[in-house]
Amino acid sequence: MNLRRMIAREMEKGNGQIEIVKVPANKRPTAASLKKLDREIAAQVSANEAMSNRSVLLASRTSLR
Repeated sequence: MNLRRMIAREMEKGNGQIEIVKVPANKRPTAASLKKLDREIAAQVSANEAMSNRSVLLASRTSLR
């Protein structure tokens, strides 16, 4: 999507009361912090998948009884 169109659409939604500000360099994410966040998210997704698999397995065992 074109950035100009996206900003224009958001300004329409906000009746022109949107303020665009530049993020200071000291508040921007670093590559290391993004990688750390990515690892944390991947670990949580993996844990959720494992829990889901255990739930399905447990449900299949109890439905066979």
